[in-house]
Amino acid sequence: MSDSESSIERLSASAVKYVAGGIAGLVVATTTTLLRHFARPVYESIRNEVPKDSLIQVVYLLFLVCLLLCVWIRLLYRERRKPLADRFEFDDYGGYYVDPRNGRAVCPSCLAEGKVVNMMDVSGNKMCNACKTACRGKTTAKSDIGN
Repeated sequence: MSDSESSIERLSASAVKYVAGGIAGLVVATTTTLLRHFARPVYESIRNEVPKDSLIQVVYLLFLVCLLLCVWIRLLYRERRKPLADRFEFDDYGGYYVDPRNGRAVCPSCLAEGKVVNMMDVSGNKMCNACKTACRGKTTAKSDIGN
């Protein structure tokens, strides 16, 4: 890659930052203007009609809802950042993962690509429905078969 191509990339990256900053400033200014002109009359009418104690309770309730929403978003973010393989148990004998919620086998090759694909039973072994990866299945004693 030449110097002129790299400088063009840097220039376009900095232009994107300035455009994004300009859009963010426009959103903040528009929101402030809308709140000043439209939210204040609504707030004034609610404040005049609702008793003061009820209004304080509503504000506390809204604060609590916002706090719980932030906690929920944080938990979802942490779960999303957790590696996919950590959500499953590994079966050392067969070489595949097992979903602890339902006990089904999960393909290790597909799981490495970020996909959760259940494996099917094929003559005692496990085979992936998507990539056809085969794994060794659990063997059962002959006395267990048919009982």
